[in-house]
Amino acid sequence: MSKVWRLVFVCSGNICRSPMAQGMAKKRLAEAGIEAQVLSMGTLDIPGQRASRLAIEVSAEAGVDLRDHVSQGISLGILEQADLILVMEEAHRRYLGALRSDLPPIELLGSLDPEEGSLEMADPIGGSREEYERCLRRIDRSIQQLVRRWPKEGG
Repeated sequence: MSKVWRLVFVCSGNICRSPMAQGMAKKRLAEAGIEAQVLSMGTLDIPGQRASRLAIEVSAEAGVDLRDHVSQGISLGILEQADLILVMEEAHRRYLGALRSDLPPIELLGSLDPEEGSLEMADPIGGSREEYERCLRRIDRSIQQLVRRWPKEGG
């Protein structure tokens, strides 16, 4: 039986970037036949919020349904069980590192994007539809790279 990998995406509010990444990762991993548990959370600890309207709309256009997303703050218990934590900004990595120094590997999701020089994923909150679309394209490119490097067997 192969291992079920656990990924956690972290952004600030858990209403734009990390839910879009969670949804896109679930889609791309399923397409690749990879079983994984994929979660998201936010450093600002704003529980119970829906994904932003534009995050829901642009994700739906890409075949990702965020209508049932509910934001959550950081859960150390979940993070400790992760195989990989993917953050949107260096500030998120620093925040998590300050909470616990022995967490699983933490990477900037944008570092996987082969087309963009910036390692950080710009926050589209309050921005235009085009900013959300650009953000989702970056997330998707990054996740496709993650799927390409995915361990083929558990462990």
